[in-house]
Amino acid sequence: MAIFGLDCDGTIATYSRSYANHIIRQLGLKLTPEEALLRFPDPDTYSFTNWQDIVDFNTFKQYHVDAVNHGIYRELELFTGAAEALNALSDEGHHIRVITSRFVKGGQHQIVVSDTAWWLDDKKIPYKDIIFTARKTDIFADVYIDDSPENILTFQKAGRPYIIFDALYNRHLEGPRVDNWEDAYKLLAAYPVTV
Repeated sequence: MAIFGLDCDGTIATYSRSYANHIIRQLGLKLTPEEALLRFPDPDTYSFTNWQDIVDFNTFKQYHVDAVNHGIYRELELFTGAAEALNALSDEGHHIRVITSRFVKGGQHQIVVSDTAWWLDDKKIPYKDIIFTARKTDIFADVYIDDSPENILTFQKAGRPYIIFDALYNRHLEGPRVDNWEDAYKLLAAYPVTV
């Protein structure tokens, strides 16, 4: 059995599209799907500063806090194949440990925790435990799966095994990389474990 440290946003949940939809609603924009993709393309920085409506991290944080208050963590789409791959790994005896850093602002803990648990159950993600922390290396996993450049650098520095879930904002980093859950499953199912 292996313990897989699984991130949520950008790894199993397609955060950027839901976040763009929230900003579009907040600004009262009337955009076709094509126009929305042009104005809110896939982010090339982790703080989404290639979107014309987000000029810095503080702007990103303001929109994010509002999105959390409006239930974004219940609206996220699941990456194709994620539930199937994770259920197969769980059925094979592996331990899915969700390790996520969703707390951006104090006072939102109840919303974040309850919406995250609701979403994981609704999407049939077979997790054994869930930990909310920005310090992911403090939590044991045989291998971590994440998209955050900061987390990946922390795993590298700590000598922890990891798999990068591919995004434009993390392509400058080296390490094992996947961009879909079929390939993620193959890497994880074959992961050697020392007990």
